[in-house]
Amino acid sequence: LRAICETIVQRELDVENCAALFALAHELNAGRVREIALSFLVKHFDAASKTDGFTMLDKDLMIEAVRSR
Repeated sequence: LRAICETIVQRELDVENCAALFALAHELNAGRVREIALSFLVKHFDAASKTDGFTMLDKDLMIEAVRSR
């Protein structure tokens, strides 16, 4: 079931939802989904950092995203 969810997340992930998903996965302690979302966010940082989801990240997650670049 976990693998199916991870596959769906990867398929539906986009610039607009990656930061919010990163934050949600962090809150839910969903390690693999968190990694997937962070990796996508870093890969598409220029566009993702301009979204509302990114500006709503808490300070620690925002710093992690920036440092992961």
